[in-house]
Amino acid sequence: MDAIQNIPEFVLDFVSRPGYIAFYLGFVGFWCLWLAYRGLRMGDTKAFGWRPADAVGTAAIETGRVWLAISFALIGSGAGLWFANA
Repeated sequence: MDAIQNIPEFVLDFVSRPGYIAFYLGFVGFWCLWLAYRGLRMGDTKAFGWRPADAVGTAAIETGRVWLAISFALIGSGAGLWFANA
């Protein structure tokens, strides 16, 4: 029974590590980079909002630029956190 009761503590200890947080930031950053690529090169990406729809054409390019900025910020913060704790 102690093993089952220790699961929440184990999960909280695991996700509070800087390496995990850096990996998560990098993963989400690369996902945003994929959305930016879709917007800038393919002309079709996800828009922002409460119920985001697909952005097509000029709206996709503008949204792709925003996704690109978000991805650089996330990947940069993840890399900074990773190297600061290495």
